[in-house]
Amino acid sequence: MYYYSVFGLVLASEITIPELIEDKTGLVPDIYIRQAETFPVEVEADRLLLQFEIDNVARYSIEGGETIYFTAQPGVEFREVRLFLLSTCMAALLHQRRELPLHVSALSTSGGAVAFSGDSGAGKSTLSAALHQRGYSLICDDVAVVRPIDQHVQLYPGAPRIKLWQDAAEHLQLDRAGLLPDLMRENKYHLPIEDNFMVAPERLHSLYILERADQGESATIIPVSGFDAAEAICRSTYRPKMVGRFNWSHLHFQYCVELAQRIRVYRYRRPWCLEKLETSLKPLLAGLPE
Repeated sequence: MYYYSVFGLVLASEITIPELIEDKTGLVPDIYIRQAETFPVEVEADRLLLQFEIDNVARYSIEGGETIYFTAQPGVEFREVRLFLLSTCMAALLHQRRELPLHVSALSTSGGAVAFSGDSGAGKSTLSAALHQRGYSLICDDVAVVRPIDQHVQLYPGAPRIKLWQDAAEHLQLDRAGLLPDLMRENKYHLPIEDNFMVAPERLHSLYILERADQGESATIIPVSGFDAAEAICRSTYRPKMVGRFNWSHLHFQYCVELAQRIRVYRYRRPWCLEKLETSLKPLLAGLPE
């Protein structure tokens, strides 16, 4: 078995997963990834079991919030198998465990972690890459898990990489030699982060919901509170349809309300064009926690 740390959990896998950080704690694993030839037949819609198949890649079964089984198709590259292990499969497993995964990019500041959420194309990854270039440590890009600890909320890191479209990578002057092509989308790349990555969890200070500014509008940051903040967190949940699929909608909303009471939530309105990236960062940098 190979052992990894992800989302504050110890993962034991029968295959290597180079996208994740090796775990050296020696703790008993929380979750497992195993190869299998046959799967049980799913009979109940709300049972903690999800099975699906990706043509020409693999068949997957996620069971009880603890184990992911897969059967790879002959000749498939295991990078393709891992793509779905670390996305759909991991999302299902987290929801089965009643964890709260957020679809965010996040970085560490001297005053705590800040996370960015928003619709596809809002620039979460681009912002994270730009801040990482300015010396802020990456916590995650794409998915993180949050857990209340005392009066705070801890943000647990995912895989140490940033996903960027080609134009964003070029604008940030990243070395193309260090980029890995995305298997699902043309002109998108993965940037492995080897330095300045937060392995340990960090207290989540604030969540910024990214919005497109109107033409001619300058970048602004607007506080959000109460029900609007809780609703924004609900919308930031990773794979939100799985909340209902695994029958934990009420508890999920309670988690979001509790989170909204413990962190700061903002709307971050900014132009969605790379030419104005540096200018639109100014109000954000001025307000980062210290």
